[in-house]
Amino acid sequence: MPLLDARDLTDGHVVSGRVCVAGAGAAGITIARELAAAGVDVVLLEGGGLEREESSQQLYAGDNTGDYDVQLDTCRSRHLGGSTNCWAGWCRPLEAEDFEARDWLEGSGWPVDAQHMAPYYARARQTVEIGADEWDADGIATRTGASTWDLDPARTKFLIYQYSPPTRFWSFYGPQVEASDRITTIHHANVVDIQLTADGSAVQRLDCATLEGLRFTAECDHYVIAMGGIDNARILLASNSQEPAGVGNATGRVGTCFMEHPHFYRRAVIALRADVDASFYLRRRQALTFDDANPDGLEAEYIPALTLPPAVRETEGLVGMAATLSRAQPDEVLGSIESVQADQLRAFIRGMPDDLQLLKLTIRSEQRPTTDSRVTLGDELDPLGVPRVDVQWRLTQADYDDVHRTIELWSAGLAYARLGRMWMPTTEDGHFDPGIVDGGCHHMGTTRMSADAATGVVDPDCRVHGVDNLYMAGSSIFPTGGFANPTLTIIAFAHRLANHLATLSG
Repeated sequence: MPLLDARDLTDGHVVSGRVCVAGAGAAGITIARELAAAGVDVVLLEGGGLEREESSQQLYAGDNTGDYDVQLDTCRSRHLGGSTNCWAGWCRPLEAEDFEARDWLEGSGWPVDAQHMAPYYARARQTVEIGADEWDADGIATRTGASTWDLDPARTKFLIYQYSPPTRFWSFYGPQVEASDRITTIHHANVVDIQLTADGSAVQRLDCATLEGLRFTAECDHYVIAMGGIDNARILLASNSQEPAGVGNATGRVGTCFMEHPHFYRRAVIALRADVDASFYLRRRQALTFDDANPDGLEAEYIPALTLPPAVRETEGLVGMAATLSRAQPDEVLGSIESVQADQLRAFIRGMPDDLQLLKLTIRSEQRPTTDSRVTLGDELDPLGVPRVDVQWRLTQADYDDVHRTIELWSAGLAYARLGRMWMPTTEDGHFDPGIVDGGCHHMGTTRMSADAATGVVDPDCRVHGVDNLYMAGSSIFPTGGFANPTLTIIAFAHRLANHLATLSG
C-alpha cells in the first residue's frame, strides 16, 4: 500500500489490522514482510520519516549517569530502515554455548537453544545477503590456500565474521513493503503510550503522536514493539498510567541488565617473528564464494578474529570475546597510551628482535549481565511528552578480569606455537588497564527473555509476561549478549516471532 505520513491523518484517526509493529528497522521490517507473505494484515509504524531529520533524531537524546557514555542520539537512526541505515554489516550468530546456562555466568541461559534457532538463522542469512553457515576460519583458509599459523586448536583458535553489503532495510525491502496490499506503513508515527484493557491482561491500543501535535491510535489483535534495545524498555516504563511501574514491569525487570559489547582498542599488541605470514589474519575484507543453496554460490566478505575455544572458556570461567588484528608501528601504539604503559611497551619491544612485526588488537567482549547496568526514565520530557531515558551502563571488575585472563591465554597460545608474544597495559597493581571503553552501539538486554516473570520480561515466544497480546522484538530480549554483533540474531528472532504470530493469526 502507498506510504502514509501520520502528519496527513486527521486527529483521532484509528488505524487497524491484525498485527501492529512499532518500529521499521531490521526486526520490524522482517516481521512485517513475513506476516504479509503469510496473508496477515500488518500496521507498520515508524517514528521517523523517509530520511534522517534532526527534530526526530533528537527524540533519542537522554542522560548517561553510568560509568560510560552510550551514544544515544548518534549511533541509532530514527527513520525508515532504522539503524540498518548506519550498520557496518558485521554478521555472526551467537555461539551454541551462549544459549546455554553457564555455571560461571549469573543470568545466563536462554529458554531456546542453538539447534532450535538454526533454521531461523538460515533465513536471516538470506535476509542480510551473506553466505553459507560457515564461521570457522580454518575451512576458508584451506579452500583459499592461505598460509595459516600452526596453533594448537585446544588453546587458541580463529573464527570469522561475515559482512552484509550492508543491507539497508528500507532501501532494499521498502519497495516490496510498499507494494504489499497487506502492509499499511505510517511514518512520523511515534508511539507515546501503551493502553491496556481494564484488567491489564492485554493491550487495547497504542497511542501515537506526531511532533506537530496530531494524535491517533492503532488498534489491532497483536502488538510488537521493535523500537530498539533502549526504546523498547523506555516505552514500557513510560506507559504507566494504568500500571505505575510500567507495562510488563510487575517484577521490576524492565530496563535492567542493559548490556553493550565493550570494545577495547589498542589495549593489546602481538609481536610476531619477522618470518611469520600474518596476511590471512589481518583486518581487511576478503571476498570468498561459499557453497550455498544458490548453485552459483554467493560472494561473501569476511574477516578472521582471534578467540578461545569453548572448552577453555568453560574451564577458566570466562565470557566470550574475539579480537581482530591490524598492523601497527611502535610509535603509533606508543602515542595512543598513557606514559606508564608506554614505558611497559618500550621494555617489551626492546626484548624482541629489531625486525619484529607488531599487530594491534581490537577486542570485542561479552558483558556480564548485572542489574546495576540499566535503563530508567529521566526527569525531562521530550517534545512528545514522553520521559527521556537515563542510561546507566556499568561494567564489573569481573568484566575487566575476563579480558585480562583472555589476553594471557592468547599470549600463551602464541608462545606455545613459537610465533611471538603478546603485551597488554596494566595498572600499578598488575590489573588489566582498559583505557577508554567504547560500546559498539549494540544495546541489549533491557526486556530479557526468560521462562518466568521473576527473571525477565518476555517469555520464550517473545510475549511480555502477563500481557496476552504484546511482544518485544530486537536485542532487548537477549538474556546474554555473547560477543557476536547482534544484528543477525535480531533478524533470526524476528523471523521466529513472525512465524509464531502468523500461526496465531491464521
